[in-house]
Amino acid sequence: MLDRLKTFLSVAIITGLIWVFAEAETLRTQEQPVELTLDSGEGGVRTLEFADASAGPRRWNVSVVGPTAAVEDLVRRLRAPVRLAPGMDGVPLERGTIEVDLKTVLLAHPDLTIGRRGVSIARVDPPTARLRLDDLVTIDLPVEVRIPTRGELDGPPEIRPARVKVIVPSAEVERVGAGPVLAVIDQSMFDRLVPGRKETLGGVALRLSPDLSGIRARIDPATAEVSLAVRRSTTTLKIPSVPVHVRLAPTEINKWEIEIADPFLADVSVTGPRDVIRRIEDKTIPLIAYIALSYEELERGVTSKDAVFGDLPPELGPLTFEAASRSVRLTIKRREAPQRPAP
Repeated sequence: MLDRLKTFLSVAIITGLIWVFAEAETLRTQEQPVELTLDSGEGGVRTLEFADASAGPRRWNVSVVGPTAAVEDLVRRLRAPVRLAPGMDGVPLERGTIEVDLKTVLLAHPDLTIGRRGVSIARVDPPTARLRLDDLVTIDLPVEVRIPTRGELDGPPEIRPARVKVIVPSAEVERVGAGPVLAVIDQSMFDRLVPGRKETLGGVALRLSPDLSGIRARIDPATAEVSLAVRRSTTTLKIPSVPVHVRLAPTEINKWEIEIADPFLADVSVTGPRDVIRRIEDKTIPLIAYIALSYEELERGVTSKDAVFGDLPPELGPLTFEAASRSVRLTIKRREAPQRPAP
């Protein structure tokens, strides 16, 4: 009984091995999408690219045939992008554009070792790809800042570095021209800046202008540092009247009597940063006009003088004042010295 069991198990094992081996050697055909990537090679002096201008992954359908095990192993490899470089069989080594036969290229590809696997390629769809090999040229271009269209700066921005190196295919040098390279500050970055304060943005991405977006270029360095100040948004406040004060040197205060015909300036308009104007409107910042009289003006007895506006902290930013008239009419009299009582 034991001998029969041993014989049965031996036969089952041998049969299974024969089936597995036969299955592995059975011819099988499978289609696999393949993505091709281009490697310009070592040294960074040439560029290999697809000759057409379409963007996105470049995929071809490859149909492979061979033993099941070998096909499955190759398909696993083909799921990763297949790299093509100058000098590979079927890939151009000299400058120019060439249409390569992808079946030839894949069969000879050193990373796929198709010939040693007993696998062949039945077809590739589409069967060819147009590749272009060109020399890389380095040009020196200026950098300019671009801000959102609804933004406004207070003075020119500072850019570091002011010039960068741009590496492009030689065929594109004329198209790139004299630049510039753009340091683009998008709306979200711009909105985080505090108006009226000079700030520095690091790591601002550099790129070619939008009309050159199809050019494969490398910019060195790839980012810049930009220092800039966003101009405060301005508004105008109309004030019916602003009080007028008189200012004298301390030594002159008790010597003169000064009368102002109208102690208010009428119809005053003040223009400046919106946040500052709001504080003037709610009286958080008091607004006055004044006339400052010198010793000579007091002695001459001037009858009018233009008022000025102040004293406002300089950090509030520039303010512009307008009034129907700034001229203030005055009457100046010297005070009589008090008589001393007789001894």
